[in-house]
Amino acid sequence: MLVVAGAFGFGAAAFVSILRTRLTDAVDQTAINRVNDVVALQNIPQSLSFPGDTDTFIQVVSTTGTVLSRTENAEDSPAVSLQKATPQVQVFTVGRLGNGASEPFRVAAVSATISGEAVFVFAGESLKPTDSTVSAVTRDLLIALPFLVGLVGLIAWRTTKRALRPVHQITAQVSSIGESDLSRRVPAAAVDDEIGELATTMNAMLARVEQAMSRQRRFVADASHELRSPLTSLRTQIEVASTDPAGVTMREAEPDLLAELDRLDHLVRDLLGMARIDARATVVMAFDLSGSVRKAMSQRRSNAQVVHRVDVPTSPVIVVGVADHLTRAVGNLVDNADRHAVGRVDVSLHVDHDQAVIEVVDDGSGIPVDKREYVFERFTRLDDARATDDGGSGLGLAIVRDIISMHGGTIAATDGTIAPMTGARMVIRLPLDHTPIDGDGMRAGVLTSERRGATAG
Repeated sequence: MLVVAGAFGFGAAAFVSILRTRLTDAVDQTAINRVNDVVALQNIPQSLSFPGDTDTFIQVVSTTGTVLSRTENAEDSPAVSLQKATPQVQVFTVGRLGNGASEPFRVAAVSATISGEAVFVFAGESLKPTDSTVSAVTRDLLIALPFLVGLVGLIAWRTTKRALRPVHQITAQVSSIGESDLSRRVPAAAVDDEIGELATTMNAMLARVEQAMSRQRRFVADASHELRSPLTSLRTQIEVASTDPAGVTMREAEPDLLAELDRLDHLVRDLLGMARIDARATVVMAFDLSGSVRKAMSQRRSNAQVVHRVDVPTSPVIVVGVADHLTRAVGNLVDNADRHAVGRVDVSLHVDHDQAVIEVVDDGSGIPVDKREYVFERFTRLDDARATDDGGSGLGLAIVRDIISMHGGTIAATDGTIAPMTGARMVIRLPLDHTPIDGDGMRAGVLTSERRGATAG
């Protein structure tokens, strides 16, 4: 309302100023016309009059200052001003006539020759009608402007309140949504505008929160179940060895107990690693991915039943990320391949256009087509994996997917190529970094879990 009041006030002042100028110009033109009419006369009349015009006065003055002719309303007025009469018509303002009239006049003056005599002709037009008109318009504007400003304010208030009503509804709905009822959504706006975009964005955010909470609850439930199994097994074996003298002794049960402890340790480490990936932002570095692959293979336990073949280029393959995370991702893939391989696992790294490609291929039974996305879910183990003694925790491939997604890459399961059997091939694609790096390879930036889901290429 203050802005509108300022704009209206400025506009009103400009309008009044223009109105006064136009009306004054019209008065000046009338005075000039009266002067020209008198100059056009052949003789100097004794008296002058303009029927019906009481706001005009005329004076014809000699060069000595004697008034030779005048209108009745200037009967007692002396000559206006001889100095302002020139061959060119001059227009000026006088505050009053000599007869005592206090109203202002616009006076047109000219020097001319009438009947062979040099004279000065003065014609004055009253500014009283002009002042009255301007005063009336100013008064009307002073009365109308507050009403107009109030009307605009009322319309703006009602329009804004109506436009923002959906925002209030969204706020109220979001405030009432609790952790136990994340399936609720805010009302969608019927109009495709900023409010509708806000509602759509809010619903998308609620859907992501619901999905994250559902995933978290499922993760907690699965983690509890997975932790309960080795703990229950340990408890059972210890109780049996302790309470049954004729049964298995503690020393005889020790290998099984250690195996269960290894399984429990592996599961806990996987859970902690996944929690770190979910919760923490990590400073990134530019590094050679070849070193991560070699490091992952050097940390593998010797396995007489499986032959590892590694093909890594000698030239650097530079990516940006966390070297330890990618080392663990490759190690998890190799561990998974070892559990399913018959006798051979191939690990390779090569460059494909602007991507670094890591492939881990085994000669096992492969992964069914309908399970190739499912295997990357947390706590997922296929039937053949559950049938083995070391089926894993079901977190290895899920951790790999989270690490690769965090680095802006992708991972996919396809058919293997090791003859004579067709096993499983895990393919990782990561974006290359072409920026020159310094000696320590540091990069300014932070790698966060928000980058998950980004794909390269």
